[in-house]
Amino acid sequence: MKIAVMDIGTNNTRMAVFDIHAAGKPSISVERDTITRLGENLRKTGVLSDAAMARTLAALTAYKNECDSVGVDKFAVAGTAAMRAASNSGSFINKVNDIGLPLEIIPGELEAGLSFRGVIFGMDAPPERLLVIDVGGGSTEFAYGECGRLTWAESLPVGAVVATEKYFRNDPPAPDEIAALNDYIDSLIKERILPHGPAGFALAGVAGTVSTLAMIDLDLQYFDPKKVHGHILTPEKLATITKRLLEMNGAERAAIPGMEPQRADIIHAGAAILNRAAAALGSGPMLTSLCDLRHGLLERALGESQP
Repeated sequence: MKIAVMDIGTNNTRMAVFDIHAAGKPSISVERDTITRLGENLRKTGVLSDAAMARTLAALTAYKNECDSVGVDKFAVAGTAAMRAASNSGSFINKVNDIGLPLEIIPGELEAGLSFRGVIFGMDAPPERLLVIDVGGGSTEFAYGECGRLTWAESLPVGAVVATEKYFRNDPPAPDEIAALNDYIDSLIKERILPHGPAGFALAGVAGTVSTLAMIDLDLQYFDPKKVHGHILTPEKLATITKRLLEMNGAERAAIPGMEPQRADIIHAGAAILNRAAAALGSGPMLTSLCDLRHGLLERALGESQP
């Protein structure tokens, strides 16, 4: 049996085709990741633009055709922050349904919980207490659990695309712009995360921001999942890389070995969110996990667990 999981984010549209085995964990046989920037200018307009929908639909159509060619049996397709925020998401859902994909917009807290389940999926021995951070394009999710079970989940309304469009008018951003973003992150953490009282936890990060920072730390010219998955980012390295990115302009960030050119314009904001959140939580080293929302969506599709 093959199950295709698609994650339509504010910045990226991703797919993983999982082969389901009679024994052992499911394995990925096809994996795709396309920067489609569905949430471009959404903060200003309140709607998904025709161009952004067309880009995303083109990627999804290519994914669907590939799934048909390899004999996918079932689809799990989720829309996240951009689709939660846009007033015309219904129109886009209809377009996606027309190509044969069952698109569901999932709430932020469910997205956080599924990302937590995804990280657990990739661990042989989960820590007693685990906090997962997912810095996306339009939102940032936090999920905490003990002994592999989710305790609470929060979704904050800021991500790398949103932060760049809202706070960074200059490139590189001016000190007051960085300070304004940091203050906003601090206020969100204080209001929404600290009341849960997380302490003494292991920290894991998922999605494009943390994997890109791991690549920078490893000085990789090309993405190597075996090296990126499980890589540890210390607080000092996270702070150093973030400072470096914030001091660069877009061309300099794009020239970093291994940097996706279409991610260079937002990676500094994503790093700033991740670094500020980790510092506000007083966390230790961060584990980079390539098991994420897609794996949580798979488990949900299989009915094995609910976050």
